[in-house]
Amino acid sequence: MSDDSHFSNVTLRDITAQCRYSLATVSRALRDDPRISEATKQEIQQLAKEMGYRPNPMIKSLMLAHKRGSPRNELVSNIGWLNTHPDKDIWHNTPYGRHLMGAAKQRAHELGYGFEVLWSVEPGLSVKRLHQIAHTRYVRGLLVPGTVNTLMDEGFPWDQYTVVCIRERQLGQVDWHRSSAASRKNTQTAFHHLRVLGYRRIGFAGGIYIRDEEDTQQMLDFNAGDVDHHDSLLQDGVCAQLSGYLCSQAFIRKEDRMHPFLFNSDPHGPQTSLIEWLKEMRPEAVICNGRIIHDAAVAAGFRVPEDLAIAHTHLDDDVEGWAGINPHLVRQSRSAVDMLCAQIERNERGLPDFPKHMHIEGEWCDGWTAPGRSH
Repeated sequence: MSDDSHFSNVTLRDITAQCRYSLATVSRALRDDPRISEATKQEIQQLAKEMGYRPNPMIKSLMLAHKRGSPRNELVSNIGWLNTHPDKDIWHNTPYGRHLMGAAKQRAHELGYGFEVLWSVEPGLSVKRLHQIAHTRYVRGLLVPGTVNTLMDEGFPWDQYTVVCIRERQLGQVDWHRSSAASRKNTQTAFHHLRVLGYRRIGFAGGIYIRDEEDTQQMLDFNAGDVDHHDSLLQDGVCAQLSGYLCSQAFIRKEDRMHPFLFNSDPHGPQTSLIEWLKEMRPEAVICNGRIIHDAAVAAGFRVPEDLAIAHTHLDDDVEGWAGINPHLVRQSRSAVDMLCAQIERNERGLPDFPKHMHIEGEWCDGWTAPGRSH
């Protein structure tokens, strides 16, 4: 799945010949050197874009390798998209996947890197063979949009790669550098806008992954108010959303506060407890992280949005027109590539001692599921 379209024949000298600046100024402007004024940088960068210029990381790596006395086999040309999902085409066939991977590929090409898709769970593919394929394709950095627990257990040689994850840390996963949604802030933003729209009793329904009967029991205990030692249920994203919701509730009247609710995010699983919660608590609006809440609301006898408003914390094509938060997936993905390429060029590899987390704030979008409460 190689793509050589990132290579460009346009050089710095070609750009210099088309403008009124020196070669040194052009070079610095394309590297965002602070010594060059913003107006000059924008003019040169726009010209370079129109001419089809893309930087060549091979040349940059060669210069860095020469400075460090490093061997040439450390040169970098490609980054890899590590698909650890059982479905080979998951990142092509879903709106979320297409947006995320498409943005990563485009940004990689803009920075002069090739883009390779590596499917780690291909039948018969060993960890050793996966590493060989990545090495043969000159992959030195990996973007990880999912979980890597299995590869960790099987001994994949992470120390030979630069790694950046896209999305929050999953249950049981080690912590890498990552770019993800600002889930806590996004939930607070949703809560604030619902209040402005006139809703007072605002609930939070967080979908979580249920692995076994023990998880199910812990979820039921949490919903009943027994919250002792049940944080292992929550991946980082839901935990951050919960934090934002509880923080928002701290500044409203006691009679308007509601205990947060967790439910099984499996779209094919029974949602009896969620339906019962809606019937019993009768919130005016619910902040949620999935479509399931809409079906449960209808099953509970609610009309959406007349009886129950819904604010989705992760708007995408599958909930087009809903009210909620645009998480800016493209920005998350592009930021991950920026972080990855910067570390590649610094030759930083393996599991970091101090992981860096970049949180991209979303923005509120009005929609039909929360038009505002009429009094």
